[in-house]
Amino acid sequence: SHLLMGGALIGVGMVLAGSCPGTVFVQMGSGLQNSFLTCLGAICGVLFYYGFLSSRLTKDEVPKSSIVLQQLPELMGVKRIYLNLMFGSIFIGTAFALEHFIPYKNDFITPKGLRTLVGWSPVLCGIGIGSLQLFFMMLFKKSLGISTGFTVLVAQLCRVKSFKKLIPSLEPFTYGVQ
Repeated sequence: SHLLMGGALIGVGMVLAGSCPGTVFVQMGSGLQNSFLTCLGAICGVLFYYGFLSSRLTKDEVPKSSIVLQQLPELMGVKRIYLNLMFGSIFIGTAFALEHFIPYKNDFITPKGLRTLVGWSPVLCGIGIGSLQLFFMMLFKKSLGISTGFTVLVAQLCRVKSFKKLIPSLEPFTYGVQ
């Protein structure tokens, strides 16, 4: 039940804020007005979770055989590589189709070279992020995500002894690893 509650909370938060942990920094950099408050809300969420909920909610409550902990390849009985290729092809095809039928406005892109660009094509950015994900998945068997980045950021407060005593569950994230 706590997994459903957590998913619902982050989903509602993303809808209300119009942002997710991965895009809030981009929005802040582009000067979006509510992005600072969204970032502050994410930081408050980390404090609330590790201050009040972390000790009460653990993954040990869910049996290892639970369907909640299974991933799509396990549920479908299909090798992970086949699903990755299928979804990757669908998403790449969708990106190119959207670019073809609804082209990105090139107002920010200047033909003088990469160093003078004010903005990059969303398709190129997507390919770059996807390539980073592929690299991380192959090398570390983990995806690259920003949600833990908020935890690591807030955990820096654990370097102050009084804060460390208040929320000891954040201390393992002080150096970016758990």
